[in-house]
Amino acid sequence: MKKNRKGKQQPSVPVISSGFQFKPILAKVLVLVLFGAALGIGITLYRMYSDSKKPLHQFSAKEKSEFVNMLKTGEAPANSVWLACPEGREDICQRVRQFVEMFKSAGWRVEENRVITWNPAHPLPGVHLILNSGDSIDSAGVKRSFTSLGIPVQAVSAPDVPKKSIGIFFGPDL
Repeated sequence: MKKNRKGKQQPSVPVISSGFQFKPILAKVLVLVLFGAALGIGITLYRMYSDSKKPLHQFSAKEKSEFVNMLKTGEAPANSVWLACPEGREDICQRVRQFVEMFKSAGWRVEENRVITWNPAHPLPGVHLILNSGDSIDSAGVKRSFTSLGIPVQAVSAPDVPKKSIGIFFGPDL
């Protein structure tokens, strides 16, 4: 033991200061890093657990198979089915093209074996079945098929649609 100036004994081991002192700039950097990490984790978790899949997307083999099987349970029209997407929306038209093969696999005739572009007289959001107003086609099987993919469907009638044919329009909001 050492004696200090006043004559009191003092331990010979140096005393460690009571805490680590941050410089103000280091404290700000640490807060920023912690905030960025929390934000990154939050965004990652949101993307992992939110339903980010749009109704109209590139369907898996399982989804396609379910769709085809549901179509086979319904009544195929004697004439054909035609698929349409909005003019100027190639992104939607590209995703609609996969339905050509799915309908054909279920035994349906697809008019011209392609997707046509079409602009309806009135805006039609989502997916619409377009039926001839004079026909009595049962479209329940088609509706169930789309519902199996998580795509809600509405039906409208028009006098200028070919008889025994179902038009399917995929709106611009998909």
